[in-house]
Amino acid sequence: MAYKRLLLQIFLSFLTITLIVLFTITWYSGDLVKSFFLKETHQNLKNIAQLLSGQVITQIETRNYAQLASIINQLGATTDTRITVVLNDGLVVADSEQDPQKMDNHARRPEIIEAFAGKIGSSQRYSDTVNKNMLYVAIPLKRDGQIIAALRTAFPLNAIEETLLSIQKQIIIAGIFLAILTVVIGWVISRKISAPYEQITNGIERIASGELGFRLQLPNKGMEKLVNALNAMVSQLDDKIRTIDHQTRELNAVLQSMAEGVIAVDHNKKILIMNKAAHKLLGLSSEEVVGRKIKEIVQIKQLRKIITNALKTNELIEEEIIIPPDDRYVQLHGTILINEEGKTIGALVVLNDVTRLRRLEAVRRDFVANVSHEIRTPLTSIKGFVETLRDGAMNEPETAKHFLDIMSTQSNRLNMIIEDLLTLASLEENEERASIQFEDADLKGVIHSAIEICQPTADAKHIGLNINCPERVNLRMNPSLIEQALVNLIENAVKYSPDHTQVYINCIANEQGHTIEVKDEGIGIETEQLPRIFERFYRVDKARSRKMGGTGLGLSIVKHIAKVHHGKVNVESTVGKGSTFRFFIPKLSLSDQLSSSG
Repeated sequence: MAYKRLLLQIFLSFLTITLIVLFTITWYSGDLVKSFFLKETHQNLKNIAQLLSGQVITQIETRNYAQLASIINQLGATTDTRITVVLNDGLVVADSEQDPQKMDNHARRPEIIEAFAGKIGSSQRYSDTVNKNMLYVAIPLKRDGQIIAALRTAFPLNAIEETLLSIQKQIIIAGIFLAILTVVIGWVISRKISAPYEQITNGIERIASGELGFRLQLPNKGMEKLVNALNAMVSQLDDKIRTIDHQTRELNAVLQSMAEGVIAVDHNKKILIMNKAAHKLLGLSSEEVVGRKIKEIVQIKQLRKIITNALKTNELIEEEIIIPPDDRYVQLHGTILINEEGKTIGALVVLNDVTRLRRLEAVRRDFVANVSHEIRTPLTSIKGFVETLRDGAMNEPETAKHFLDIMSTQSNRLNMIIEDLLTLASLEENEERASIQFEDADLKGVIHSAIEICQPTADAKHIGLNINCPERVNLRMNPSLIEQALVNLIENAVKYSPDHTQVYINCIANEQGHTIEVKDEGIGIETEQLPRIFERFYRVDKARSRKMGGTGLGLSIVKHIAKVHHGKVNVESTVGKGSTFRFFIPKLSLSDQLSSSG
């Protein structure tokens, strides 16, 4: 469209200039020709008058007006010129076309007045005598220095005008031909001028649409500098856009990969940036939020308050909030957002989810309290009996023996707690995991070894241990750890099951790995306590658990052994009907083995 407009503009410019030039030439040439003809006619009339002047003077002197009339009539017919002789009093004595007696006195005619003044008179006017526009030229006729008459010659202007009209027609026809020729040439030249513009425009439109790899071709040598400059500009623009795009992608990738949430707003609290972590922490959907006001998106007053304060102050603002509904602890850091010129353009808030840290701190506090409590109990018991023995009870053999047995039991309990804590520590520490070795072992053999360890305890309560496992199930694992986990599960099943019941150990295989089920017919666990039974020192029935000699760390150890093997452990239980613990061991790949080993 732009190309057509340019072509039309160039063509119309050519056409306008051509028409103006042709009109000017036509008008000027017509006026010039008319002036030339008038000048030539004037000169011819003057020459005729001067040639005839001698004869006219002779005839006037002799007053032979009849002969004078014959002479001027003959010459007028020959030259197609009207000839008139006027005496110095204005009386017409001879005229080649009219009867002098019928003609008015010509003393007041302009050309006659000039002739009587001694000049060559000239005039253009309409003649009432012959009813035509005439060109008059009059010369004075002198005798002995005295003007005795005026000889006037005249030529009709109609003939000149007809000649001029014929010439103007020819000029107009030639002008029209030249105009057509100029239009054609102008159209060709216009297309030639506008064609490179069309190519450049189309190329720029392609570049503007995103084809930054496109380069303009050289339409002609006259536009070489322009095309080269445009190509250089596009090349630089392409490089800069690629650099900016690359940097933007990198920045966006960093922002979207950050575990911390990032929110940036402008002065009007409109969102500039909000990464995925911020969406997740605030419980927002993945809808586009950029450009919307923060109050439309975030309903947490503390966060909006921090953004408001950050816009008002240059200081770093730190605060910790709790986000419902799952009560996540989020640490906020707010500060102003500054551009490259050092001007404040908004505020930046970084959200860090510290829920796990806070919960770990709570677990640590509970762990310290539980360890202190668990260790204090046997230590207090031992200390009390030692003091009792010092006070004289050691002189009573039976009492002393009873006290020593209790002290031994408490010492064993204290030793079990310490061993279980060391086991947990070795499983949790990455440095200790590096020493864990995996090998291909028979799962059924490991289960049999665990059953043999638990068999005496089961026999004491007349509890049957039943195994249902295929022969030769080879798994990549650490046999001693799996055996320890199974011993803990089987011992718990035996401890919390009534006498004369059954415990079932089943192996279930699928494409992902193997699951070992330990199912009992015991007292069961209440539903609300199931999520916490794998925590350290957590007991369903604390008094009964201690009485049975448990440390409260067995299931926690089972959970960590499962994690070492990239597996998991879970439980289903019904109060009064028993519990089923499922220990899942996946098929370990080489990368899993290496990560578990290091």
